[in-house]
Amino acid sequence: MLYKALVAGMTFSILGVAAVLAQGQSIEELRKEADAVLKLPNVEARRRVDVVFDLANRLLKSGEKQDSLKYFLAGLQNQPWNLREQLTCAKLLLEKGDKDLAEEKIRIVADHAEDDDLASSALSLMGEKAPAEIPDIKKVEGQEHTLVLIPLGDVDVLLLKEIRDLLEAELGIPVHVQRAPITMPAAKRYARQWGANSLLEALKKGVADHARPRAGYLGVTSKDIFEKDYNFLFGWGSRGYAAMSYHRFRSEFNYETPNRKRLVQRALKQCLSSAGFVFGVARCSDPTCARAYPHSLAEHDAKGSKLCSTCRKGFDSAFGRQ
Repeated sequence: MLYKALVAGMTFSILGVAAVLAQGQSIEELRKEADAVLKLPNVEARRRVDVVFDLANRLLKSGEKQDSLKYFLAGLQNQPWNLREQLTCAKLLLEKGDKDLAEEKIRIVADHAEDDDLASSALSLMGEKAPAEIPDIKKVEGQEHTLVLIPLGDVDVLLLKEIRDLLEAELGIPVHVQRAPITMPAAKRYARQWGANSLLEALKKGVADHARPRAGYLGVTSKDIFEKDYNFLFGWGSRGYAAMSYHRFRSEFNYETPNRKRLVQRALKQCLSSAGFVFGVARCSDPTCARAYPHSLAEHDAKGSKLCSTCRKGFDSAFGRQ
């Protein structure tokens, strides 16, 4: 993973230098370079396609929308999974009046974008409203068992609310999303990983004034987490409180194409597993159960998104349903 991080850092640095150089070029100089890239064989053109998108964005800023659209479309032929440029292209197509192609591209972004920024923009273009902001924490009414999802640091709100609905259906209890006054601890390992126990302590302090019996609290973070001898963790918890991270579930971390459904399923499985810690349900021995212990992301992906009969009985017992 350290090698991947170094490669990613080197790539970012190279692209950053390229972007600065592009800013120093005139549009015509950049056009000449982009045209040359588009004449290259597919593999080489894909490697250098950022030049084409640089030109397309420069043309757009200068008001040359038709020319800009031409280069966006050409660039996307070589790098179709660039969802940000797909969305920009869709906006230009809408202005041009090509509604059908624009809607195709908007739908691609809405279905696959893994971050709130792109997903919300796509929903807006489709005339759909993104879910409202997360409400501040308050004591959950009633005495029934309930699970409360709490953001730990910056999280994708759309993802959190989508997971909430799926958790309610699978666990059969109310699941809420609330924002608590969490003071995030500093990163520890390599200044880019957070200690899981530190996050749990921050979670406990943040919800202390609003906690009640039979309510469990699951902190959700986009930060990479670890603890003790574990190089990384998907989740960590104890009775009443747990934390899960979707950092290593995202496509950009694993050099995968973006896939929102995959991200949601990965996060859902971990939330179900973490809910077991919160409510004191023992882990099962079924490798296909959502709560099976995975030793890798591949094993995590191999699991289903449903509870096995053993885990379902465990939750029923914990919730007093049997």
